[in-house]
Amino acid sequence: MLSGQNAILYSYALWLIGRVDYGVSLDRLKEVIARWFFMAHTTGRYSGSFETRFEADVARLSSVASGDSDGFIAALDQVINDTMTSDYWSITLPNELATSAAKSPALLAYIAALNIHDADVLLSTSKVRSRLDPAITLKKGIERHHLFPKGYLKTTLNITGTKRVNQIANFALVDWSDNIAISDLAPAQYWPAQLAGKKLSGEKLERSIG
Repeated sequence: MLSGQNAILYSYALWLIGRVDYGVSLDRLKEVIARWFFMAHTTGRYSGSFETRFEADVARLSSVASGDSDGFIAALDQVINDTMTSDYWSITLPNELATSAAKSPALLAYIAALNIHDADVLLSTSKVRSRLDPAITLKKGIERHHLFPKGYLKTTLNITGTKRVNQIANFALVDWSDNIAISDLAPAQYWPAQLAGKKLSGEKLERSIG
């Protein structure tokens, strides 16, 4: 679930700075560092020239007096808000979905969010967390499924390039049995059949696709 370790290391460094130098309470520190880590990992903040970036982050705290827990949190909040703006969510993040990288930070962030919200996999009441639980080792469990199946893309839309076929925006988590049933059917075929067969509607359907 991690595309790199730097986000963990530098987030932990900020945790120590907040706790030792600024006396931030554990509850407040846990909340702000959790959001900082999500921002840093999702945006790749500490990839590339990560040491320079972290030095700049620490430099932002130079104007915050020692022991000023509110000032520490405000400084981190400002970076988070300046980074994850409305343009990030509406422009930058959608553009980052145009990749087939299995370790894409955007994909991992999405799966983590589904886990936090105790979400169901698509067209089922199975939980996303089942795929992430190391204690569950079923060979035929939850799988990644092409929303537009590979065979359909090839024969109907003449799309064969691996990068386009396997874009992370074209994947959803589904039960193994549903993946088999859907096979290479067009979305216009398998979607109504799945809804009718499972009697998914209203709140159940909203939770499945939410």
